[in-house]
Amino acid sequence: MKKIFYFAAVMLTGLALTFTSCGDDDEIDDATGNNSNEQQNNTGNNSNEQQNNNGDNNGNGQDNTTQTIDASIKGFIPEEYKGKKVVAWYFCENVDPTKNKPEGVYAFDDGSVVVTSIDNVTKITEFYGKYTLTGDYDNGTLTITVMGIKAAEMKIEKGIIGEPQGRYSYTKQDNSKIPAYAKADKDEMMDDTQHGEDIDEIIEPFYPTKYADKKVAAWYSNTNIENDRTKTESVFLFDDGTVAKTTYKYKTHNNSLERVIDFEGAYTVTGSLSNGTVTVQSVTGETLFDVTISDGVLVALAMGNATFKQQDNAKLPTATDETAQGDYGNNEGDNNGGNGNDDGDDDGEYVEAFLPKSYADKEVKAWYEYQNIDGNSKLKILAIFIFNDNTLVVTKAKYNLFDSNVTREIEYTGFCELNEGDYQDGIVYADNGMTIKIVDGIIKIPNEDGSTEMFEWQFLDDLPTPTDETKD
Repeated sequence: MKKIFYFAAVMLTGLALTFTSCGDDDEIDDATGNNSNEQQNNTGNNSNEQQNNNGDNNGNGQDNTTQTIDASIKGFIPEEYKGKKVVAWYFCENVDPTKNKPEGVYAFDDGSVVVTSIDNVTKITEFYGKYTLTGDYDNGTLTITVMGIKAAEMKIEKGIIGEPQGRYSYTKQDNSKIPAYAKADKDEMMDDTQHGEDIDEIIEPFYPTKYADKKVAAWYSNTNIENDRTKTESVFLFDDGTVAKTTYKYKTHNNSLERVIDFEGAYTVTGSLSNGTVTVQSVTGETLFDVTISDGVLVALAMGNATFKQQDNAKLPTATDETAQGDYGNNEGDNNGGNGNDDGDDDGEYVEAFLPKSYADKEVKAWYEYQNIDGNSKLKILAIFIFNDNTLVVTKAKYNLFDSNVTREIEYTGFCELNEGDYQDGIVYADNGMTIKIVDGIIKIPNEDGSTEMFEWQFLDDLPTPTDETKD
């Protein structure tokens, strides 16, 4: 569930190098509206332009071609792409004159793209992202983006993607035959060994200004990237026996950020801060939980069993202020005040979206959340959960700020199917006849009174704890 790799400048620099060596260089009115050109253009993904190009592919015998696996091809497609259809692929027998290293570029019908290679017997995923197509797959340009940021362009001439120095090129292949699907042995975009060594400012951990005058005994960090969201969680242990956990969130689609202090308390340590046990206490001295540290990796069961890698104390991030709930710098906040993990904390009550226990054993594909405070007295959190078996549940959690009463209800259950794109930018059909449009991770649902409920895509590792339904 967690993907740890560099982002923005660091990552895109690497991607630019990859493609230097591998090739030449909305608004939604409602959730039930038609699939308009305006919405398609605003997705930034494989919109009507690509659909038109896919229409051209019909004439080329691509889109309607039954694809069969040819095991004799030296390339491979990562097994997680099995559910997608290859609309075009390009292959180079060898990109490295010092050894045998075939490499392939695969463009899929949902707008995703992946580059893979085989180095000796090691299967490598070199790069993956999204693309838009100008022209067609024989003479056109694939514009590659990663989480909404343009990474590179691959120009195609007469079915060939050429390397600028002319050392090699990728030639368009027959779509009726594709390489075998296989599990990658190595993912160049998920290299944990470098995590934390050169932290880019876009994913810089949040080090609160209020702690700037303290001496850090050790600190640990974890970065998770899902679609266009980046989240970095950090744990800071200070030499006076205090501890703080923080979260930094960044969204590329609207350039918004959020910095939150999740926990403040005290700690004692048995062993060392690289190999030992840390007992965490509340500010009043009450023992709360233990975390273990092994070879510089902190594991906290109380924080979802997440792993935090120890960082260099000489590379502390610049101290910054916490953002208010819903405060996104110069950008407008969404969902009426943040992500919900810190709302409704009055009287010590922790309130989050309602995930029914009856769905606890299912794998969540995507989930979305909407929040609203009614008359400053009641917090309402609505959530949409989509599971891997295509079941769907919509829930509501309500919290009364005056009496701390919490109610949790299931609003709707049914089935759905992803018809186009993905759960960040796509169209989902529900069995009640509703067409759910998703743009930049946002689902807008109109109400009868003319208002709109805006559901925002959430991190999978921020799933709420499954609980029982309650009634008023």
